[in-house]
Amino acid sequence: MRIICGKYKGMNLADSSIYKDLRPTTDKNRQALFNILESAKFLNKNGIDLENCNVLDLCCGTGALAFEAISRFANHAVLVDSNRSHIGIAKKNSELLGVDNCTKFIIADANYVSIPEAIFDLIFIDPPYKIDATNIVKNILRKKYAHEKTLIILESSNDINFDDFLTKIDSRKYGNTYFNFFILK
Repeated sequence: MRIICGKYKGMNLADSSIYKDLRPTTDKNRQALFNILESAKFLNKNGIDLENCNVLDLCCGTGALAFEAISRFANHAVLVDSNRSHIGIAKKNSELLGVDNCTKFIIADANYVSIPEAIFDLIFIDPPYKIDATNIVKNILRKKYAHEKTLIILESSNDINFDDFLTKIDSRKYGNTYFNFFILK
C-alpha cells in the first residue's frame, strides 16, 4: 500500500499483510474515493470544504484513509481502532510519513469512543463488513463530533441508509465495496 496523491505521493505504508483480520481499503478504491472528494459537485452544493479539515478515522486499521487525506488537504486526523495491533501499524505509518505532529491515536471501540471537545469536518467509518455501523453513527451524533457541513463516509459491503439520522447525498460502488456519503439531517 502507498499514498496515491498529494505531498506524500508514492510513499509506501508499512506492510500489514501479517494481520489477517485487517481489511485495508485498496489503493484503487482509495484513489477512486479521493477523486470523488476532490471533484464531487455535492461538496459545493452542500457547502462542504475539505481544505484544511480535521478528520476522524473510525475503525482506522492501517490509517490509510486518514493519511491520504493528510497528504491531500487535511490539517489533523484522529485515528480510532479497538485493536492495539491496528493502532500500532497506523502509528508506524504516521512515523514513516513524518506526520506525528498532526495525528492522534485512540484505542477504543468506535461505538463508544469519547474524544473531548472534538468536532470533525470529515469522518471515515470503515468497520469490518459484518458489523452494523448504526451504533457508531449514533455515537458520532450523541457526542456531537459532526457539524452541519461535516461529510461522513461509510465504507461497507452494501448500500446503506441511515434515514432516521443522516441525509445520504451519494453512494458509489467499486468492486465489492460501497462508499456511502452522508451529511447531518
